[in-house]
Amino acid sequence: MSASGVLSPVLDGVREVGRVCVPCGAAQHRVVGQCACGRGMVETVVGAGRTAPAELTADFYDWAWPVLPLSDRSVVHGPLDLRTPLLDGGFLRELVGGPRVWLKDETALPTGTTKDRAAAVVYPYLLDNGVTGIVLSSTGNTSTSFAAFARYYPRIEVHIFVGRDFAYRLRGLGSPNVTVHVVNGTFVQAGIAGQQYAKAHGLQWEAGFFNPARRDGLKTAFLEAALELGEGPGMYVQAISSAMGVVGAAKAAGELPLYGLPARRPRLLCVQQSSCAPMVTAWSSGRERIDASDKVARPHGLAKAILRGDPSGAYPLVRNLVRGSDGDFVSVTDSQIRVARRLVFEHTGRSVCEASSVAVAGYLTWAQANRPDPEAAPVVINLTGGDRNEIRR
Repeated sequence: MSASGVLSPVLDGVREVGRVCVPCGAAQHRVVGQCACGRGMVETVVGAGRTAPAELTADFYDWAWPVLPLSDRSVVHGPLDLRTPLLDGGFLRELVGGPRVWLKDETALPTGTTKDRAAAVVYPYLLDNGVTGIVLSSTGNTSTSFAAFARYYPRIEVHIFVGRDFAYRLRGLGSPNVTVHVVNGTFVQAGIAGQQYAKAHGLQWEAGFFNPARRDGLKTAFLEAALELGEGPGMYVQAISSAMGVVGAAKAAGELPLYGLPARRPRLLCVQQSSCAPMVTAWSSGRERIDASDKVARPHGLAKAILRGDPSGAYPLVRNLVRGSDGDFVSVTDSQIRVARRLVFEHTGRSVCEASSVAVAGYLTWAQANRPDPEAAPVVINLTGGDRNEIRR
């Protein structure tokens, strides 16, 4: 096990890339999904022997290769520069004290969202495993990233299902291998329709949270921040829907020694908006699983990207990681979100999305209540996205 409490992705005895279930240890033949044991999900493992570069290079597939679940470099589209800056969050420290704070500015990515990292790994991972047709669904950010990156992988047929209320958030269309299906229903209903379509047409359901390549892509934001800082963060903060980015960060913490950094298990702080906070309510009530009373039938709120009313599948796994890290779940109000967004703009010039603002507001809320040690290791807050401008090619 790694310092993060999840399986280390680099194992002796694994020739290149394998898949296992962490709780039971069984090898997995399926590309995505959950283990038949019912206690874990498919997780990737990378064989020992890959060497990390001496510095953070411009090519994503170069510096991240030692921890990516890919065995064939010929399937990747590169070089691809996905580096994003770390912004000084000293203005937050002035407000609540505590250790140094850094903001990982994912608004600099091609579609303006951290989900570009997921698309950059999922597509070659699928090709590596012989998959040439997928179906996925999201509230907009993931679908936009996958639509935009599809042009690099014309061999893959991509079907995107989106609820009518979220269709306006989808961009990056235009690749001939992408088909969009607008469902007259919610995000959940769009997902159900997508799974049915995948089954009926013999396509791979992309699986979202339960796609290990998504988590492996998202974890690179944490790794990149650690390499820029020269040490692992003491706390990692992110606004969550299913919290796959947080799960990825927990895995990445165990990979730091590959890059010459000491292993450090960060406290994980997961933040939701109070109008749609099923994980927060379950956590606050001490529940190990999502209860009917935690679910939000009609999710609503300022941060559209994190409107998931029923994270039943993900929560037990996320809860265990957060609990093991001495972390926390917190929720924030609309007014706190607006204040945080204004603060970030005034001090950094970045116009971030509401989900990014949720993360900033959540850290302020947590720090005010917990008075963190000023000498503790630095805090990294993931600004997962920005205002939806034109996609940068």
